[in-house]
Amino acid sequence: MKIAVSHRFQELIERANEYYNNSHSEYSMTTEYSRPDTLSDSIFAKCTAWRLSSKNLLKQVFSDSSEHYVLFGRLFSRYEQGNGVQFCKENLSQAKGILESAKEEFDLGFTHKIVHLLSIEFFDNILDQ
Repeated sequence: MKIAVSHRFQELIERANEYYNNSHSEYSMTTEYSRPDTLSDSIFAKCTAWRLSSKNLLKQVFSDSSEHYVLFGRLFSRYEQGNGVQFCKENLSQAKGILESAKEEFDLGFTHKIVHLLSIEFFDNILDQ
């Protein structure tokens, strides 16, 4: 279980890199937060799915009161409230940094929920026998 969670963190980090590298530089007049580095529509849809998956993983591993979860949520809070803010490269880069930090702390065992995850893994092993 721990290996699967660590791999999931890595997968989400790699996706963030992919979306960041494939973003365009067109100026967007459709948002309140217009920036020259907003993401194209095709990448925006993928980023929305990525954002939800990342946020859910942070919540499941660390809890919704953890610093990782709270900071990640703040990056996209205006978007989630429907204020017309698109993802921008800066948000994506910061979110990737949060995921990298979370992965490192998870891999080192610095999470209060790891006991729960290891218990699940232990019982999965018992059931497999």
